[in-house]
Amino acid sequence: MRGLVIFLSLISSVFPALYADTPQEINRRGAELGKQNKYDEAMQEFAKASEIYNKESAKYYHNKAWALELQGKNDEAVKFYEKALERNPSQADSIERLGYHHYRKGEYDKAVELGEKAAEINPRVPYLNDWLPEAYRLNLLAKSSEPEKAINEEIESEEQPQAEQEKKENAFEYFGFSFDLSLRYGRNVRGGRPYYIKSESKTVNLPFSLNMWFRPNDFFMFSMKAENPYWGASVDRAVSQQEFLEGMFSIGSFSIGCGLWFTHYTEDFVFESSESLNDCKMGILMSYYDDKSETNIRLYPRLFLRDTEKFSDGRTLDCGMYEFAYSYTVHKALRYYSRISEYDFYLFDHDAVMSHYWGFFEIAIGLSLDYKSGSLMKGGSIYIEYAKRINLRKLNEDEPYNTFNGQGFLGFDSSKDPSYFSGQRSRSHILRVGALEKIDSKSYLYQKLILEIVDRHEDHQELLIGFGGGISL
Repeated sequence: MRGLVIFLSLISSVFPALYADTPQEINRRGAELGKQNKYDEAMQEFAKASEIYNKESAKYYHNKAWALELQGKNDEAVKFYEKALERNPSQADSIERLGYHHYRKGEYDKAVELGEKAAEINPRVPYLNDWLPEAYRLNLLAKSSEPEKAINEEIESEEQPQAEQEKKENAFEYFGFSFDLSLRYGRNVRGGRPYYIKSESKTVNLPFSLNMWFRPNDFFMFSMKAENPYWGASVDRAVSQQEFLEGMFSIGSFSIGCGLWFTHYTEDFVFESSESLNDCKMGILMSYYDDKSETNIRLYPRLFLRDTEKFSDGRTLDCGMYEFAYSYTVHKALRYYSRISEYDFYLFDHDAVMSHYWGFFEIAIGLSLDYKSGSLMKGGSIYIEYAKRINLRKLNEDEPYNTFNGQGFLGFDSSKDPSYFSGQRSRSHILRVGALEKIDSKSYLYQKLILEIVDRHEDHQELLIGFGGGISL
């Protein structure tokens, strides 16, 4: 329950825009103040309403310009990008697009100026790295002692039909793919030599992840994920494989969507016989972003707390999760982020009226730093993250359908048997570090290392070494 209270309070603190007054309401309040001869306060209200209206209309003009650009109507798009900036001069997406069109026309000095301005407002603005490095290079050539000759030589060496060049520059990223592979090593808490740990699943015996996304336009994205998940040193493999199918719709700064979460148990360590159990949950996805921050929420709840009692028999798998993530751009390339998550895995034997439960509650904070391109790579980022995890476990529960029985809800037990939190088994400290390097503007490689230090209730510490990569087209 405490986790739910924390979660709801964080939502209300990060999403004040959901409850803010509309421009109409603020104008009405200003008019009332004017009738009371409070003219200064009335003018402040009118200015506040005007600012909100301008930002909303700026997003409308940007979206219209983007739609025109996708149709190849670049001159019309530029006019609407300029209208967007008249209403909100700090809208980084519009600044970047306007800078790109100056670059496309060969106006490199202006393109660089706008590109640097967009990066200063939001270092993560999309598409900027696709053209700004080249704009820098061509701008230097244009300012050389023989600019005309240098530019002509550059054009001749890379010449291609104008239509094909514009198509390439206007390329929209429709599809992306990434992969992740990891190796696990453990060491007993009382000493001894490190040893390799297998992670059995339906496919391979090491943690992996395959991700794909498809974006047919700027307003919708569909993603798929299949993995042999890594749950850490303290969570048994109640789920040995899972898949996500998710879709998101963008509405201005907000995105909302839904998804399906498939989980599979294919082990024999619980029921002393080989079982193959599956579960499917529907989920809700929400996100909000502005020039500095981004918030993401994923909810895959157990729809009915007692549905396993009423509608299930035999042996079943039942899972639930929520995740709340927030990031904030501190200064240019430096970004702070935090995350709260909880996963719950239940295995029921309804014939024996018995259940087994595993789960964890985690709070994580981290920093990410972008770095510029060098001689081999095109730039990238590094991150470091610390997480505190409460590991949850309650086995052989003979009252499996009670709500507060040590299973779930941070292990809270209303019967106090043997304590208020009989489901809390141990605590872990987790350090995660990683680095991403861009091969070019469309592909990248990365490495990661995860170290988990457990307390005396667990049997081993754990080190995970992972690597992966991705590409977008």
